[in-house]
Amino acid sequence: MKPSYPKTYSGATRKRLSQSEYYKLYPKAKKHVQTKVKKSQEKADYNKKTYNKEYKELKFLVETKKADNFTVSMYVAIITGREITKKMLQAIHNVIKRNNPIEMEKKRVEAERLLFKTNLVREALHKANYHETKTKISS
Repeated sequence: MKPSYPKTYSGATRKRLSQSEYYKLYPKAKKHVQTKVKKSQEKADYNKKTYNKEYKELKFLVETKKADNFTVSMYVAIITGREITKKMLQAIHNVIKRNNPIEMEKKRVEAERLLFKTNLVREALHKANYHETKTKISS
C-alpha cells in the first residue's frame, strides 16, 4: 500500500514545495484560497456590523481578562466570520448579562450571605466537637 502524502509534496520527488512552487503547479488553488479568504473577511465584517454591541462587549471581556474559554470562543467566532446562530447569539447575551456589574454585585451579595450561614454551621459543629470521620457501613 502506497503512503499518502499531503498535496504540498510533489508526487515524483516527495520534496516539500514552497508556496510559490505549489501555486505554479496548481494555479487554481491560489484563486480558490484567495476567494475563501475574501469570503471569510466579508463574513467577519458582516458579523462586526450586525453584532456590533455583542462584539464590543466580548472584546472588552477578553481584553480585561474576565473571559472564560467559552467567552473567548464566542469572540473568536465573531471575528473570524463564523455564522452566528440564534442559539449562539442567545449564549452571547447570557455571557454579557452574567458579566454585567449589577449581576456581579448580586452574586457577591448572595455569596456573602451564604458564606455567613456556612460559617455559623461550622462554628456550631466545632462547639459540638464534631469531626468528619469515615465510617464503614457493614452490610
